[in-house]
Amino acid sequence: MPRASSRTNASRRWLIGLNAGLIALLGLVTLGPQTLAQARPSDRLPGRYLFVASPVMGSGNAGPIYVLDTSNAELITLRWVGLSDDLEPAGYRSIDRDAALDPGR
Repeated sequence: MPRASSRTNASRRWLIGLNAGLIALLGLVTLGPQTLAQARPSDRLPGRYLFVASPVMGSGNAGPIYVLDTSNAELITLRWVGLSDDLEPAGYRSIDRDAALDPGR
């Protein structure tokens, strides 16, 4: 009978130690230094968007949608995929990068 009791006590001590270690780890993660994503400053501004739909000859209702992010100077083209009823990206341009390539335009 003493063997079962000593096993139970050893199991309890092990579980208490494990829980104490997990609580300490949780405290370190919660109160510790910032995570990598939080430590790096984001160079993206909150977006302000302008959506423009464009008809395409012979495509019915499936013309592209142009999304202009005026805060970050980016242009994204989306197209409708009828089989999956979803929008998928069709193109991306950085307006600032394009302007730097040809500043006279």
